[in-house]
Amino acid sequence: MKTCKHCKKSVTGPHCCEAAGRTVIYEDESNFVLSAAIGHATNNALIGALAGGSIAGGIAGDLLNDGVIGSADHGSGAPDDGDTDDGGGD
Repeated sequence: MKTCKHCKKSVTGPHCCEAAGRTVIYEDESNFVLSAAIGHATNNALIGALAGGSIAGGIAGDLLNDGVIGSADHGSGAPDDGDTDDGGGD
């Protein structure tokens, strides 16, 4: 349980806070840390977010891995021989 900082009521999730005049949502910080750890370990923001519960944590963990979201290798998987194969015959 958390305590709403506006109305001081004990809440378990999102609630309609009369003092704030809006719906207040509190995200558990442990979800962020868990998602970041999973995102970093798998190099996958989506897996980190789904397994840990926080999309921001999943993205942060993935970015910490190699600086890009997803795999850094966007090629076909074939080794690069340096040949541009422009058909020039040289």
